Amino acid sequence: MCPEEDGGCGGGGGGVAGTGGPEAAVALDELRSWWEVPAIAHFCSLFRTAFRLPDFEIEELEAALHRDDVEFISDLIACLLQGCYQRRDITSQTFHSYLEDIINYRWELEEGKPNPLRESTFQELPLRTRVEILHRLCDYRLDADDVFDLLKGLDADSLRVEPLGEDSSGALYWYFYGTRMYKEDPVQGKPNGELAPDRGCGGQTNTSNVPGKTGKRRGRPPKRKKLLEENMLREKAEENLLIRETQIRNGKEILPGQG
Repeated sequence: MCPEEDGGCGGGGGGVAGTGGPEAAVALDELRSWWEVPAIAHFCSLFRTAFRLPDFEIEELEAALHRDDVEFISDLIACLLQGCYQRRDITSQTFHSYLEDIINYRWELEEGKPNPLRESTFQELPLRTRVEILHRLCDYRLDADDVFDLLKGLDADSLRVEPLGEDSSGALYWYFYGTRMYKEDPVQGKPNGELAPDRGCGGQTNTSNVPGKTGKRRGRPPKRKKLLEENMLREKAEENLLIRETQIRNGKEILPGQG
Protein backbone atom coordinates (compact mmCIF):
# COMPACT_ATOMS: atom_id res chain seq x y z
CA MET A 1 0.00 0.00 0.00
CA CYS A 2 2.93 2.38 0.52
CA PRO A 3 3.59 4.40 -2.66
CA GLU A 4 7.20 3.23 -2.90
CA GLU A 5 9.33 2.90 -5.99
CA ASP A 6 10.19 -0.67 -4.99
CA GLY A 7 6.56 -1.78 -4.85
CA GLY A 8 5.46 -0.64 -1.43
CA CYS A 9 6.16 -1.49 2.17
CA GLY A 10 3.84 -4.47 2.19
CA GLY A 11 6.59 -6.64 0.75
CA GLY A 12 5.72 -10.18 -0.39
CA GLY A 13 1.97 -9.66 -0.57
CA GLY A 14 1.22 -8.67 3.02
CA GLY A 15 -0.96 -10.60 5.40
CA VAL A 16 -4.48 -11.85 4.97
CA ALA A 17 -7.74 -10.51 6.26
CA GLY A 18 -8.53 -11.76 9.73
CA THR A 19 -11.57 -13.67 10.76
CA GLY A 20 -12.25 -11.58 13.84
CA GLY A 21 -9.85 -10.47 16.57
CA PRO A 22 -10.42 -10.17 20.32
CA GLU A 23 -12.78 -7.24 19.78
CA ALA A 24 -14.71 -8.54 16.76
CA ALA A 25 -17.99 -7.69 18.50
CA VAL A 26 -17.21 -3.93 18.62
CA ALA A 27 -20.01 -2.15 16.81
CA LEU A 28 -19.14 0.06 13.87
CA ASP A 29 -20.98 2.97 15.50
CA GLU A 30 -18.81 2.60 18.60
CA LEU A 31 -15.64 2.51 16.51
CA ARG A 32 -16.74 5.70 14.74
CA SER A 33 -17.12 7.42 18.13
CA TRP A 34 -13.38 7.04 18.84
CA TRP A 35 -11.70 10.34 17.99
CA GLU A 36 -8.41 8.64 17.13
CA VAL A 37 -9.88 7.06 14.00
CA PRO A 38 -10.55 10.32 12.09
CA ALA A 39 -7.30 11.71 13.53
CA ILE A 40 -5.35 8.80 11.98
CA ALA A 41 -7.18 9.13 8.67
CA HIS A 42 -6.63 12.90 8.54
CA PHE A 43 -2.92 12.52 9.39
CA CYS A 44 -2.43 10.01 6.59
CA SER A 45 -4.35 12.20 4.14
CA LEU A 46 -2.43 15.35 5.11
CA PHE A 47 1.04 13.80 4.96
CA ARG A 48 0.44 11.02 2.43
CA THR A 49 2.80 12.40 -0.21
CA ALA A 50 5.49 13.73 2.14
CA PHE A 51 5.67 10.57 4.28
CA ARG A 52 4.76 8.06 1.52
CA LEU A 53 1.73 6.79 3.37
CA PRO A 54 -1.10 4.66 1.96
CA ASP A 55 -3.91 6.40 0.10
CA PHE A 56 -7.26 5.55 1.65
CA GLU A 57 -10.53 7.09 2.77
CA ILE A 58 -11.71 7.09 6.36
CA GLU A 59 -14.44 4.58 5.47
CA GLU A 60 -11.75 2.13 4.33
CA LEU A 61 -9.84 2.55 7.60
CA GLU A 62 -13.02 2.03 9.63
CA ALA A 63 -13.88 -1.09 7.63
CA ALA A 64 -10.37 -2.51 7.99
CA LEU A 65 -10.44 -2.01 11.76
CA HIS A 66 -13.96 -3.35 12.10
CA ARG A 67 -13.41 -6.53 10.07
CA ASP A 68 -9.87 -7.07 11.38
CA ASP A 69 -8.14 -6.66 8.01
CA VAL A 70 -4.61 -7.70 8.93
CA GLU A 71 -3.13 -6.83 5.54
CA PHE A 72 -4.44 -3.25 5.52
CA ILE A 73 -3.39 -2.48 9.11
CA SER A 74 -0.01 -4.22 8.79
CA ASP A 75 0.84 -2.17 5.69
CA LEU A 76 -0.10 1.06 7.47
CA ILE A 77 2.02 0.17 10.52
CA ALA A 78 4.99 -0.76 8.32
CA CYS A 79 4.78 2.55 6.43
CA LEU A 80 4.73 4.56 9.67
CA LEU A 81 7.61 2.58 11.15
CA GLN A 82 9.67 3.02 7.98
CA GLY A 83 9.59 6.73 8.64
CA CYS A 84 10.13 6.43 12.40
CA TYR A 85 13.25 4.30 11.94
CA GLN A 86 14.37 5.71 8.57
CA ARG A 87 14.54 2.16 7.20
CA ARG A 88 12.93 1.16 3.92
CA ASP A 89 13.29 -2.57 4.64
CA ILE A 90 10.52 -2.68 7.25
CA THR A 91 7.58 -4.60 5.77
CA SER A 92 4.23 -5.95 6.89
CA GLN A 93 6.02 -9.21 7.68
CA THR A 94 8.99 -7.76 9.58
CA PHE A 95 7.55 -4.79 11.48
CA HIS A 96 6.79 -6.62 14.73
CA SER A 97 10.21 -6.27 16.39
CA TYR A 98 10.32 -2.57 15.47
CA LEU A 99 6.82 -2.01 16.83
CA GLU A 100 7.76 -3.71 20.10
CA ASP A 101 10.91 -1.58 20.33
CA ILE A 102 9.24 1.77 19.73
CA ILE A 103 6.37 1.00 22.13
CA ASN A 104 8.89 -0.05 24.78
CA TYR A 105 11.01 3.04 24.24
CA ARG A 106 8.41 5.75 23.62
CA TRP A 107 5.12 4.48 25.09
CA GLU A 108 6.53 2.79 28.22
CA LEU A 109 9.84 4.49 29.09
CA GLU A 110 9.16 8.03 27.87
CA GLU A 111 5.41 8.31 28.44
CA GLY A 112 5.28 6.09 31.52
CA LYS A 113 2.35 3.96 30.35
CA PRO A 114 2.04 0.17 30.73
CA ASN A 115 3.38 -1.62 27.66
CA PRO A 116 0.47 -3.52 26.06
CA LEU A 117 2.88 -5.63 23.99
CA ARG A 118 4.61 -7.17 27.00
CA GLU A 119 2.36 -10.21 27.06
CA SER A 120 0.40 -9.96 23.82
CA THR A 121 1.08 -9.51 20.13
CA PHE A 122 -0.44 -6.51 18.40
CA GLN A 123 -3.15 -8.62 16.78
CA GLU A 124 -4.15 -10.09 20.15
CA LEU A 125 -4.77 -6.67 21.72
CA PRO A 126 -8.26 -5.21 22.14
CA LEU A 127 -9.29 -3.13 19.16
CA ARG A 128 -9.39 0.02 21.30
CA THR A 129 -5.73 -0.44 22.23
CA ARG A 130 -4.71 -1.16 18.65
CA VAL A 131 -6.33 2.09 17.53
CA GLU A 132 -4.50 4.00 20.26
CA ILE A 133 -1.17 2.50 19.15
CA LEU A 134 -1.84 3.44 15.52
CA HIS A 135 -2.56 7.00 16.60
CA ARG A 136 0.63 7.22 18.66
CA LEU A 137 2.66 5.92 15.70
CA CYS A 138 1.39 8.92 13.73
CA ASP A 139 2.72 11.18 16.49
CA TYR A 140 6.05 9.32 16.62
CA ARG A 141 6.42 9.75 12.85
CA LEU A 142 6.73 13.51 13.41
CA ASP A 143 9.84 12.90 15.53
CA ALA A 144 11.89 11.44 12.65
CA ASP A 145 14.98 13.20 11.36
CA ASP A 146 13.56 13.72 7.87
CA VAL A 147 10.51 15.72 8.97
CA PHE A 148 12.17 19.12 8.64
CA ASP A 149 13.29 18.50 5.07
CA LEU A 150 10.02 16.90 4.02
CA LEU A 151 7.77 19.60 5.48
CA LYS A 152 9.88 22.72 4.98
CA GLY A 153 7.92 23.66 1.86
CA LEU A 154 4.56 23.56 3.63
CA ASP A 155 2.95 26.74 4.88
CA ALA A 156 1.94 26.22 8.50
CA ASP A 157 -1.10 28.45 8.05
CA SER A 158 -2.34 26.23 5.24
CA LEU A 159 -2.59 23.33 7.71
CA ARG A 160 -5.07 25.16 9.92
CA VAL A 161 -8.74 24.26 9.68
CA GLU A 162 -11.43 26.82 10.43
CA PRO A 163 -15.05 25.94 11.31
CA LEU A 164 -17.54 26.12 8.47
CA GLY A 165 -20.08 27.82 10.66
CA GLU A 166 -21.92 28.01 13.97
CA ASP A 167 -25.58 27.40 14.77
CA SER A 168 -27.86 29.21 17.21
CA SER A 169 -26.94 26.83 20.07
CA GLY A 170 -23.23 27.58 19.73
CA ALA A 171 -22.31 24.29 18.05
CA LEU A 172 -19.48 24.51 15.52
CA TYR A 173 -19.38 22.59 12.24
CA TRP A 174 -16.05 21.27 10.95
CA TYR A 175 -14.96 19.72 7.68
CA PHE A 176 -11.58 18.05 7.41
CA TYR A 177 -11.69 16.02 4.19
CA GLY A 178 -13.67 13.28 2.48
CA THR A 179 -17.45 13.01 2.89
CA ARG A 180 -17.73 13.61 6.63
CA MET A 181 -18.73 16.67 8.58
CA TYR A 182 -18.32 16.94 12.36
CA LYS A 183 -20.38 18.86 14.88
CA GLU A 184 -18.69 20.28 17.97
CA ASP A 185 -21.25 20.72 20.72
CA PRO A 186 -20.60 23.39 23.36
CA VAL A 187 -19.72 21.67 26.63
CA GLN A 188 -21.14 23.38 29.67
CA GLY A 189 -18.76 23.86 32.59
CA LYS A 190 -15.76 22.41 30.79
CA PRO A 191 -12.60 24.32 29.86
CA ASN A 192 -11.91 24.54 26.15
CA GLY A 193 -10.51 21.26 24.89
CA GLU A 194 -11.64 19.13 27.85
CA LEU A 195 -13.77 16.13 26.99
CA ALA A 196 -17.31 15.55 28.13
CA PRO A 197 -17.67 12.44 30.34
CA ASP A 198 -19.10 10.34 27.49
CA ARG A 199 -16.37 11.27 25.02
CA GLY A 200 -13.46 9.35 26.49
CA CYS A 201 -10.23 9.03 24.52
CA GLY A 202 -8.35 6.29 26.30
CA GLY A 203 -6.79 8.42 29.03
CA GLN A 204 -3.48 9.15 27.33
CA THR A 205 -1.20 10.91 29.78
CA ASN A 206 2.33 12.12 29.20
CA THR A 207 4.77 11.82 32.06
CA SER A 208 8.37 12.90 32.51
CA ASN A 209 11.06 10.83 30.88
CA VAL A 210 12.46 7.96 32.91
CA PRO A 211 16.11 8.70 33.79
CA GLY A 212 18.88 6.25 33.26
CA LYS A 213 17.71 4.62 30.01
CA THR A 214 20.61 2.59 28.66
CA GLY A 215 21.29 -0.10 26.11
CA LYS A 216 20.59 1.36 22.69
CA ARG A 217 18.80 -1.18 20.54
CA ARG A 218 19.01 -1.72 16.81
CA GLY A 219 16.84 0.62 14.80
CA ARG A 220 15.82 2.94 17.62
CA PRO A 221 14.13 6.06 16.23
CA PRO A 222 16.78 8.79 15.92
CA LYS A 223 16.58 11.84 18.15
CA ARG A 224 15.69 15.14 16.56
CA LYS A 225 18.55 17.45 15.61
CA LYS A 226 18.98 20.29 18.02
CA LEU A 227 18.37 23.01 15.48
CA LEU A 228 16.12 25.89 16.40
CA GLU A 229 14.67 26.11 12.91
CA GLU A 230 13.79 22.43 12.82
CA ASN A 231 12.23 22.49 16.26
CA MET A 232 10.06 25.47 15.35
CA LEU A 233 8.70 23.74 12.24
CA ARG A 234 7.94 20.51 14.08
CA GLU A 235 6.23 22.39 16.92
CA LYS A 236 4.01 24.18 14.40
CA ALA A 237 3.03 20.87 12.78
CA GLU A 238 2.29 19.28 16.16
CA GLU A 239 0.33 22.32 17.31
CA ASN A 240 -1.86 22.20 14.22
CA LEU A 241 -2.46 18.46 14.64
CA LEU A 242 -3.32 18.98 18.31
CA ILE A 243 -5.84 21.65 17.38
CA ARG A 244 -7.50 19.28 14.91
CA GLU A 245 -7.55 16.39 17.37
CA THR A 246 -9.13 18.61 20.02
CA GLN A 247 -11.77 19.60 17.50
CA ILE A 248 -12.43 15.94 16.68
CA ARG A 249 -12.51 14.95 20.37
CA ASN A 250 -15.06 17.62 21.22
CA GLY A 251 -17.17 17.05 18.14
CA LYS A 252 -19.42 14.35 16.88
CA GLU A 253 -19.73 13.06 13.40
CA ILE A 254 -22.60 14.08 11.18
CA LEU A 255 -23.35 11.27 8.79
CA PRO A 256 -24.62 11.96 5.27
CA GLY A 257 -28.34 12.64 5.36
CA GLN A 258 -28.40 13.87 8.95
CA GLY A 259 -29.45 17.42 9.79
